[in-house]
Amino acid sequence: MSSKSIDIQHRIITDDYTVEIPEDYFQQTEEYVIVNFEDNTKKQVKLHDYTTMYSVPGLYETVIYDVLKCNSHCLLTEHIKFLGGKKKIRVIELGAGNGVFAEELKNNTHVDYIMGVDINPIAKKAAMRDRPELYDDYLISDIALLKESTIKTIREKKFDFLVIPSALALAHIPVKSLSKIIDMLPKNAHFVFNLKRKIVSDFFFKCPESGCFLFKEDEINDQVKNVHHEEYIHRYNFSGEPYYYMCFIYKKI
Repeated sequence: MSSKSIDIQHRIITDDYTVEIPEDYFQQTEEYVIVNFEDNTKKQVKLHDYTTMYSVPGLYETVIYDVLKCNSHCLLTEHIKFLGGKKKIRVIELGAGNGVFAEELKNNTHVDYIMGVDINPIAKKAAMRDRPELYDDYLISDIALLKESTIKTIREKKFDFLVIPSALALAHIPVKSLSKIIDMLPKNAHFVFNLKRKIVSDFFFKCPESGCFLFKEDEINDQVKNVHHEEYIHRYNFSGEPYYYMCFIYKKI
C-alpha cells in the first residue's frame, strides 16, 4: 500500500440492508457492491449505475462518502465559499444527482438560489426524497437539448456559478455541450468542475508560458479564462488506493 492509502471497510451494516464491498481491484467504472436486504434478497450494484444506487435510500452516501471518503463536494465548496465571500450567490449545478454537493454548498456558503440539472429522473426523485427543501428548481434535461424556454430562464437567473461536481470527470457530460451552457452565464460568473487526472489531456492543452489550461475547443477558450487548478484526492478505490482528480476554476470573460 502507498503512503496515501487507507483501510477500507468491506462490510457495512445499516438498519435496512448490509453492503458488501469486494476486496479485489476493479477499474473505476466497473466497481460494484452487493446489497443484502432484510427480506433475504440481494442485488449487485455498480457504483456508476446511478438509477439503482439512488433508488436505495442512503446507499450512495454510505459507499461513496462514508466508506470511500469522497471529498470533491467539500473541496469544490471551499473554492466557491472563497470566491463568493459574504455575498449571496446563485448557482446552477449540472449532474446534480441526489443533492449531496448542493447540501454541502448550502450548509457552508451564502446560497440565495440553486438550480439542479440532471438527465436522470431517478436522481431528481432521490433528491426530492432525501433533501426535499434543498433545490429551488430541479430540471430533468440533457444540456445539449435544452428547450428555448429553459435557456431563457437560465439567462434571466444570472447565475454566479456553474458547477459540475464529477459529471465531467468520467465524461458523463460531453465537453462539447459546455459552450452552450457557458454562453448562458453573465460576465464574471465562475465555472467550477473536476476531472480525473488521467483524462485531463483529453480536454486541455497546458500553456507552457502561463501554466494555464486551455480547452481543446476554441469556442470555450473564447468564453472563459483559467483562474485556478489543483490536484487532489477525489476518493479511494476498494483497495484503499487514491483516485487523483484535478479541480478547475474558469471565469467568464
